[in-house]
Amino acid sequence: MIQNYRKWDALNELHIAIRANKPRLVLYTLQRHQSLNINSNLMRTSALSLAVLNQSEPIVRILLDYNCELNKLSSDESGRLETPLYTAVRLHNYAITELLLMYGADPNVTVSDNRTPLYIATKERCFNICNLLIAFGANLDIPDCSGQTPLHFACRNITGREQIAMLLIAHGANVHASDFKRRLPLDFAESSASIPTIERLIEEGSPISKHMKERIRNVLQDKSDQRGRMDKIGGQNCALAAVINKTHSVVPTLLILSKTRIRNLMRQQAKRVQNVCSIWPLIDSLSVLSNSLRDSLKLLDSHSL
Repeated sequence: MIQNYRKWDALNELHIAIRANKPRLVLYTLQRHQSLNINSNLMRTSALSLAVLNQSEPIVRILLDYNCELNKLSSDESGRLETPLYTAVRLHNYAITELLLMYGADPNVTVSDNRTPLYIATKERCFNICNLLIAFGANLDIPDCSGQTPLHFACRNITGREQIAMLLIAHGANVHASDFKRRLPLDFAESSASIPTIERLIEEGSPISKHMKERIRNVLQDKSDQRGRMDKIGGQNCALAAVINKTHSVVPTLLILSKTRIRNLMRQQAKRVQNVCSIWPLIDSLSVLSNSLRDSLKLLDSHSL
């Protein structure tokens, strides 16, 4: 009992020095109590997490030199558990984030809601920290509790995050990843009307989701629009028009959107198609079409010639 009290007393002394932002006092306390377990669970918040919350880089460095546990979960100000790295990112502190990563902090440890430091960096619009985390091996595609990756979040809340979305895509973020409601980053980019992001996602091979196909079908009501040419569309459909027009420019074979053209190709390959309501069961015979392009073309299947 007395021994536990002494341990708590020593830890409390250390925490007081950290809260007071006194690096020399912190170092003195650690030297005085050489057997002190600074990773002990006796305190609600670990010494390292407290130093990060105080945003004291010198104290963080001292604690790291004393082999603090880098990925230990501790309570934040509201009682939520998070790692020191997650806290540093949340507080936009680039210097401490870099210091923790250099000492070996894991950038892929998740906290509540299964969110990673990269996810919170995206949420907080910290482009430089996102770039830093990626450089230290952050996984770009770890989803949160709703199935959304950092790229989903960037596209869904594009204001101030368009550059981050481009960064994630450039480093290979999965543009095919869907959340638990089967929504793609492209769906959110279209909802946010971010034309540059839409174009980049399509360039990287993003498929068109069922949700977007339905919206495109509603727009492509006239036969003149069945080729995807949308020169005059209201403002609310501007982003949707960008999806179609960009797909045309990126994938030249989308000129085959007309079912008549596809049937002619099949006839040239001795594939006779007569009285067929849907040509898609036979579309696999066309080697000129990629898988993603087939998916894009199928959205027009409901339109008759």
